Amino acid sequence: MQKDASGYGDGIAYVRVQEGLHGATMTDAGLRLPYTREGQFGDARNTSHWSVNSVVADHAYGRFNENADGSLKGNIVVIGDPREMPVPAGLGQVDTWFRMDATQRADGSLDRGLTVGHGAVVVAPSGFNVPDGINVVRYDGGLAERNAAVEGVLRDRNIEPHQAGMRGWTDGQNHDAWAENVTRTLYPGQEKDIHTGSHGGSVDESLESNSNRIAALVDKYRTERLHAMGDGSEVPLDSVIREAITEQRSKLNELTASLPGQESDRIGAFYAAQSDALTAQEAKVSGMSLKWEASLRELDGPATALPPPLPGMDKSASIIGTALPPPLPKEIAGATVQQQAKGQDHQQQMDRLKAIGSNALQQAGRSKDGAEKAAHAVEKQRGMAEGGNADRTRERVKTGNQFAL
Repeated sequence: MQKDASGYGDGIAYVRVQEGLHGATMTDAGLRLPYTREGQFGDARNTSHWSVNSVVADHAYGRFNENADGSLKGNIVVIGDPREMPVPAGLGQVDTWFRMDATQRADGSLDRGLTVGHGAVVVAPSGFNVPDGINVVRYDGGLAERNAAVEGVLRDRNIEPHQAGMRGWTDGQNHDAWAENVTRTLYPGQEKDIHTGSHGGSVDESLESNSNRIAALVDKYRTERLHAMGDGSEVPLDSVIREAITEQRSKLNELTASLPGQESDRIGAFYAAQSDALTAQEAKVSGMSLKWEASLRELDGPATALPPPLPGMDKSASIIGTALPPPLPKEIAGATVQQQAKGQDHQQQMDRLKAIGSNALQQAGRSKDGAEKAAHAVEKQRGMAEGGNADRTRERVKTGNQFAL
């Protein structure tokens, strides 16, 4: 590829819109854009996204240029020379991405970013602080003025600006044919290493989304043991996590094995850290699995804290410490028979009482003594009958209390 006097060649420039410079510096290798996004999603992300010969457009999946109120958001535009930048992992008219540099700091954390080179240009508003040594083009105003400044930089380098749509340039140029031509021209012999479809179908996107998914599943496993599948069935969550980790590690190994030596040296520290993170997640899941198993054993064990079953209760009716209502005790059935027998005795006594009373009345006229004896006999029989009733009442109370317990 021939480099023209302006520093760019082959009619290609990479363009990135961003809000601020985020600590960009000038190094021996040229302009370097550090990666500053934090948190789980920031840790999983390893790609810096650019467009080709155009300024990315706002659309339903992201706002890069203006805020919802119409104010300028992407006040900084960085323009880079392809020959001073790494080989892209993915190439598209409105979405070209690079895997970021990664070096390990003394504390074990990673210093990540992207080196753009000495030929890079920063388009910035007037008054915005840009470090010394960086090529800067100023503009006054808002979005229209910024875009005009970007187009001026491109034309100064013999590059025709394009209008970006959501999926590609709006001029209707065949994207696949264009991508094949650019990869062959700019990166001969490395075409197979460059993804020319959307980011959504790339190995980079898969690694990023799976990393976030695994982290979410591990967090979920702290409070939930089962995972609901698409068909409604439930499976142990730890098996789902282990399967996802195995798949992720396989993809990492496949990617790193395919990298040229120079590229592996540039970005390898990030993927080594990702592999270590998977190992740590496996260990964490194993520890949580042991806790879940211990909890299940406690549930399956005897409920020693509950009182023992009552005498005569069918012990087989106790399930996991929950006592079912016992059947009626046998002695209740016996008591019922006994009560029936006593009832018959009572009826017989009453019949005898009537007979005695009748005889007594018949003899009442015979003598006073006979009347008194008859009255005495009646009272004696009534007392015996009432005594029988009291015994039966006590028996019913006794039997009833025993059933209530």
